[in-house]
Amino acid sequence: MHHFWKQNTQIQLIRKVSLLLLLFSNTIVFAQYEEVTPLYRNQVIINYLQKQKDKPAALAYKKLPVLSIPFFDDFSSTKIYPDKARWADRSVYVNNGFAINPPSHGVATFDGLDKRGYPYNVDGNNFPKSCDTLTSNYIDLSGFGETDSLYLSFYLQQKGMGESPEKDDSFMLEFHAENGEWREMWATNGQFDSSGYYPFKQIMVKIPDRASFRYFHDSFQFRFRNYGNRTGALDHWNLDYVYLDKNRTQADTVLEDVSIYRQPKGLFNVYYSMPWRYFKQDRETYLNSTIDFHVYNKALNKQSPDIFYTIRDANRVDTPMYSSLSERNQINDISPFTQKTGSQKNMLPYTYFNNLDTQTAKIELKLTVKSRNLVGGPELLKQNDVMVIHQYFGEYLAYDDGSAEGGYGLKNTRQGGVALKFSIKGIDTIKYIAFSFTGGNEVLPDKQKFNLIIWERLYPTPVELMKMTGLHPIYSELYNGFALYKLDKPLVISGEFFVGWEQNIAYNLNVGIDLDYRFFNDNKPNPNLYFNAAGTWENSKIVGTPMIRPVFGEHAMLSAPRIERQAEIICYPNPVTNVLQIVLPDNNNGMAAIYNTNGQMLLSENLGQHNMQLDLSALPAGLYLLRVETEKGAVFNKTLVKK
Repeated sequence: MHHFWKQNTQIQLIRKVSLLLLLFSNTIVFAQYEEVTPLYRNQVIINYLQKQKDKPAALAYKKLPVLSIPFFDDFSSTKIYPDKARWADRSVYVNNGFAINPPSHGVATFDGLDKRGYPYNVDGNNFPKSCDTLTSNYIDLSGFGETDSLYLSFYLQQKGMGESPEKDDSFMLEFHAENGEWREMWATNGQFDSSGYYPFKQIMVKIPDRASFRYFHDSFQFRFRNYGNRTGALDHWNLDYVYLDKNRTQADTVLEDVSIYRQPKGLFNVYYSMPWRYFKQDRETYLNSTIDFHVYNKALNKQSPDIFYTIRDANRVDTPMYSSLSERNQINDISPFTQKTGSQKNMLPYTYFNNLDTQTAKIELKLTVKSRNLVGGPELLKQNDVMVIHQYFGEYLAYDDGSAEGGYGLKNTRQGGVALKFSIKGIDTIKYIAFSFTGGNEVLPDKQKFNLIIWERLYPTPVELMKMTGLHPIYSELYNGFALYKLDKPLVISGEFFVGWEQNIAYNLNVGIDLDYRFFNDNKPNPNLYFNAAGTWENSKIVGTPMIRPVFGEHAMLSAPRIERQAEIICYPNPVTNVLQIVLPDNNNGMAAIYNTNGQMLLSENLGQHNMQLDLSALPAGLYLLRVETEKGAVFNKTLVKK
């Protein structure tokens, strides 16, 4: 089993997280210096809950409805949490990033993080225990029996883009009997495949009629559960296409459907998000010439579905800016049980943005496929005919889509650097650099700092334009998961430039990495990413993009709160056993508070002197947040580990 977070098991850590998945490839690459680690927390969920904190009704599932069959969900109609109309809990993560070649877009991912995006356990105990649970709402089966032949089917993928379960980890299906007991009906353990690729497999389970455990009652439920490591985003299972109906057999494995199964590259050709003025200046470079549709035919006959898309300003109008419906294009002759890609010309109405006051916009791209000759199937299958993504005109450049599937950094080197190449036409001024940090597998000690650098070039001799030394990763006071580092003074740039970091001690900085990166060939490493771990710069071996963004404007979409370079508090030791020492800058007084990962304040103390101690002996081992506010109004946050 995992020994992922324990300091005395570094060998297994290196072994497990050295496996780098080439996107949509069956090949595992062993990189000597680059490393992708599992997430320690899910920042997408954390960001969502921050935005919903004033809407308590959105956070709780209320009285369960009673459903009738057929029951179907492919997780294409919601994001982050499962649909309340069908499911009774929300510990799984509904997403498009962790699955490889799913039956349709959207899966429910099971791992070791709770419904708030934090580890179930933070005390280092990594033995397999119950993690995520997905429970159906009540289903009335009182009018059915054995002769009605009720089957529950689902598709399951081990690992996907995440971390692979091991032989002691498991995934199971349970039924709720009339006497109130939950009974295990099917289960599997983690398997090993040397390729590192585990395709989706369909599972068929019949609902039996047993005298001792009756399942044909008016409040039947089923649930999926995973057992694994509860200390992070580990031991991944991806669930899709859950279907319960009558008059089925073990051979009834075909659910006729034509669906969108993966995200398009989108509206832009180079960046996922960018300033409007760049696009306006050079549409030929930045406009993706076509909108791509990735379609999966799961029907018994060839299909030729219609395809069209709409574009909206998500923040300002209710009517589409453009629709391609009148084009009447099709993807012709998709063979049964195969995938095919089609496209339409990208007609983004760019003149619309000339009339905006700020030239910042959230753009909604909605794709639709419609097939005319499908036979049968639940009405809910139509939900996966539609897929929506959002892209931005804003005061920053981004290759990533804002969602990390892992953490990226260097290993096996005491001195190294990472650089991400950007390019603009004309002249602009960088004011901030945004990083998204995953937290990694441990809180970085204070001595593990990094230098932020902007280079003019890397070859033949690196030329630095700006360097900020002695920076710490920031895990709190974020906006949309990003920490902003304000440059000492604005930097004027033009043409190509490189943004990244250097380090002088061996550790993984764990910058968030978007592994479902779409702008280049799916199976090839990111051509804009470079690393230096042996004295020379070379191209990355990673398929993905670190979440690093140059920010130009004072009022960018991700520009508040701004992280200024300011005096820091010092707290030690970290990890702490009993007593935490705190040193405030400039002999300040203030207040210190300790919070758990659910945001509950556990203790607070006045800081009445330059040096201060906090007694944490009464707290159990785990992960905590220290928040200090000085009398001058400065706020500091530090993540602590209590032994």
